[in-house]
Amino acid sequence: IDCPSWEKLNNKLPDQDGWYSQLLVSTEAALCWKVGTKLLLTSHTREDADKQFVTVTDCDPGTGILTVDPPVSPDIITTAQDPTYAVEVASLSRPVVFEADSDAGH
Repeated sequence: IDCPSWEKLNNKLPDQDGWYSQLLVSTEAALCWKVGTKLLLTSHTREDADKQFVTVTDCDPGTGILTVDPPVSPDIITTAQDPTYAVEVASLSRPVVFEADSDAGH
């Protein structure tokens, strides 16, 4: 599977207090963005200061639902609200694996 490094936020699921700790992304992203993945949510305004950083605390690849901490602002825009201006979600975690070509004979 090709892991997306970023995509537009599909939707958000409200908590009881009006903030959002569950985000809906593609199932491809949910397969790749595991617990501990650090995410950037771009600003929903023209102000860079409105960007948000979160960490995935739970994920359901079947539904594409990620639980994140800290919860995100209720002001963020999703593709369900406005596909043109939806915030983008980007993974800041990049796993790197080094493998030897061959170690035969050693």
